[in-house]
Amino acid sequence: MDQCVHHISTDGLGSGLLNRRVAGVYSAFAQGGSAPPRALPRLRVLVAHEAAYRASARYAADRDVRLRSLATVTRPGGNCYCARIRTSTSARWSC
Repeated sequence: MDQCVHHISTDGLGSGLLNRRVAGVYSAFAQGGSAPPRALPRLRVLVAHEAAYRASARYAADRDVRLRSLATVTRPGGNCYCARIRTSTSARWSC
């Protein structure tokens, strides 16, 4: 099976989940059966979970940890073109 997706839409984990689901459905149909039940909840359930997390104190604490760890970054890594952005309070890298 060939897949062509933009890297922003999925990652290795997402591709693996998609491949496993397609293979399971295909195998079931090829054997005359029906599609197996979903392994993951529906998108609206995941979106509701994400919204609840983003409104929580845990999200705020997690965000603070991430921002503190990024504050020490002096140079971007990897293969991206980045620009130095200066805000009124700090400078940061944006890729």
